[in-house]
Amino acid sequence: LKNSVVRVKNLKIIQELLSSKIMGETLFKRKGEMLDVLIKSFKIGKGSEKLTTSQLAVLYCLQCGEEIDMESLYTELKTFLLCDINDGSADVGQRAKIIFKLAVLCFLCSDNIDDRKELLVLLREKVKQNDPDVIINSLAAISLILTVCTPTERKNVIHMLLPSARSLLKNGNVEVRIEAGEFIAHVFELGRDYDELFDEQVEDLEELLEDLDKLQTDGAKFRAKKKKVPTATLR
Repeated sequence: LKNSVVRVKNLKIIQELLSSKIMGETLFKRKGEMLDVLIKSFKIGKGSEKLTTSQLAVLYCLQCGEEIDMESLYTELKTFLLCDINDGSADVGQRAKIIFKLAVLCFLCSDNIDDRKELLVLLREKVKQNDPDVIINSLAAISLILTVCTPTERKNVIHMLLPSARSLLKNGNVEVRIEAGEFIAHVFELGRDYDELFDEQVEDLEELLEDLDKLQTDGAKFRAKKKKVPTATLR
């Protein structure tokens, strides 16, 4: 199909179908066709079509599971996703969401330590960027990947990323601060898994706890503000 609007509509129909029904056996029988759809959509699609395709790829993997060669699929799709993530001309909000979709695919499909290492290097760089959506999705992606890392991998990543996450607690965007706080809480949980004395090794722990306490207040105010119904709406 040459019309991108029609392609996106068709992709969303498939996406809704896979979100509501178990179709693993059917997808396995037509895995060649499904892979062809995903690759063509990544190659010729733009903007929202690429994001929709990445969402569909995640659902496809969830449905098929070990019935397909997950690592080969990840290797094939990863190239397109990385290209989209690094495309400076694309919408930054959509690129940010694709970052997390790539992490989900890695989580589902690959047991390869090199895949995780490659992805974590990319995510560490994305955390340093200025866009809030990119930072938030990158932190969430790292948290997800850390859950399947070995203790040694976790230790190295935590050592490199904890200072960056701490600095984000002072970011001007409250959603970034909240995500950074959740990331740090997850880091402490994972850190204690491989070292019971992890807390004692964190520099300036008291200062960190004070920042997290302040964040708790900021987060409560932010959530209350989001829930507040505008007066104009009530009228």
